[in-house]
Amino acid sequence: MSIWWEYVVRIAKTEVQKKMAADTGISETAFSRWKNGTNKPEAPHVITFARAYGRPAVEALVAAGILSADDAGQAIEIHRGVDDFTDSELLEAIGLRMKGLRNALEIAKEQAASSEAPPHEKNPDEQLANDGEPDPLTGLDRWRGNAGEASQTSTPRHPAAATSSHRCSSAT
Repeated sequence: MSIWWEYVVRIAKTEVQKKMAADTGISETAFSRWKNGTNKPEAPHVITFARAYGRPAVEALVAAGILSADDAGQAIEIHRGVDDFTDSELLEAIGLRMKGLRNALEIAKEQAASSEAPPHEKNPDEQLANDGEPDPLTGLDRWRGNAGEASQTSTPRHPAAATSSHRCSSAT
């Protein structure tokens, strides 16, 4: 008796070919040939059988000897071009991408808020404005002085700014 036939009987819970044929829509002669070992099952029949009994198609294909267990365990990737997607699929993908970005920004905001360093000591690349976007002025504020105040009394922190400031004061 073949492994495939043993699988068929175990899954169908019967050896009555007429019942299996009625359950699956596969001819009784196909079941008879599988039992006698005169024919090997074809993939479409194997898949039909598996689906009729609520079993995974890959499991049945392995039992039938059409796929190896190694084949069944390999990852399957199906790539589609952008032109193959419908408008609604594209919109859904864009929505998922935007949701992921919003979640990442929320996490970054929470991390920045829970940081112990005062805002003017944080890495400017990590500071976010209220709208979740990086604050374009943060880097400038760091060079001009504390908290974005550009006053005459602030000491420039960037070496080039200090040199430039020094030259201006010596020229006057």
